[in-house]
Amino acid sequence: MPDIITYPFTNRTYVSLSIARGIAAGSGHADLTAAHIALGILREGEKALSDENLGNEHLLLAMLRDPSTPVAQTFSRHSFAYETARIHLQFVRAGKS
Repeated sequence: MPDIITYPFTNRTYVSLSIARGIAAGSGHADLTAAHIALGILREGEKALSDENLGNEHLLLAMLRDPSTPVAQTFSRHSFAYETARIHLQFVRAGKS
């Protein structure tokens, strides 16, 4: 029996991957592709924001979520990180801009 490799994913990553597997299976795909994973990440973010539709704000939050990515590092140099974006978005949506 081959060794099972485990990775130290966050709970949100496990949720995103679970959603991605569901998307793949629901589409009749046996393999999990990068497109399925991207949709899983976006849908997980959608649930966190309690939205029915995916918008540009979801894409931005998905890009900022991992601080080690080049996009997140670029924004971070300008004092704009995931949590800052999420809080600002909540204020904007509440009409408090």
